[in-house]
Amino acid sequence: MLIDFGWQPKMRHWSDGGDLAITTGNGPHYWDKGFHEIVSACPSGVAPCTFAFQDVYGNVLVVSTMGEVAPEVGVEAVVTRWTLEENDPPMLVAEPNRKHAGELISVMRQLTPPNILVAIPLGTPSEKVRERLGVQDVIEGNRWKYRFEDTQVEIAFDAVGSVKTLVVALVLNSKFRGVGAPFGDFALGELTINELTEMGHQTLVYRSSLRTKELVVPVRTGPSGAWDECFFGALVVHSGVGWLAETDFQWSVTEDQLTSSSDRTTLNWVGVGTDHGEPPYIDWYIKA
Repeated sequence: MLIDFGWQPKMRHWSDGGDLAITTGNGPHYWDKGFHEIVSACPSGVAPCTFAFQDVYGNVLVVSTMGEVAPEVGVEAVVTRWTLEENDPPMLVAEPNRKHAGELISVMRQLTPPNILVAIPLGTPSEKVRERLGVQDVIEGNRWKYRFEDTQVEIAFDAVGSVKTLVVALVLNSKFRGVGAPFGDFALGELTINELTEMGHQTLVYRSSLRTKELVVPVRTGPSGAWDECFFGALVVHSGVGWLAETDFQWSVTEDQLTSSSDRTTLNWVGVGTDHGEPPYIDWYIKA
């Protein structure tokens, strides 16, 4: 339920599984089930445990449970309280391997905040972007890139340092379930061109280069001139694609129309804003 409402597990490093704080009581049970947001577990009394979640604004939600877990007889712990903490911005953290400190550096990537289209609206100052998303992975001119576990987010700024475009590009073999599209919730990696056209968004913009072909679907709701707008795209790279999620379609340039089945073309990016009056462009090469 927390994840559905925009909270993300504040994941610990995989090597924390050996920490004393989570190797007693219910700790091993939750850790083995993948609840790596567990902060601590206690074997005494009512076996209390705490878990941490965070949102895109850096708020941390600490959830406490009580009760021993006994799956063999269907007994589970119950949530007893929660507290909200502030000013703990989510960062993409590189940590040394705990067993061989200094020998191996691994990048801990978080999942993309599902409400990123809402939390980073057009016009957001760059300092607010850094405050909400943490330190960027790459800066290229007026563009910042954030590499999350499931997507790569690319943000372009205008001359005064405010967000001009924001694009969320899906990573191979991933799904991104987001909120903030004009029509509501969506799932990159599942949403197809056919579904958008059935909603009434029937305009298709075809773009191509020597190495790519792309279909963009503008999505608009509301009155003319005051509509909510975003763009969904299906980008196909002919070679050297990197980790961009795969999709495909066939387009007739002479007839200027889609000739393949629209329900087989999944969308692998979503964005807001425009580049010189056109739908936003993305750097399609995503590193592992």
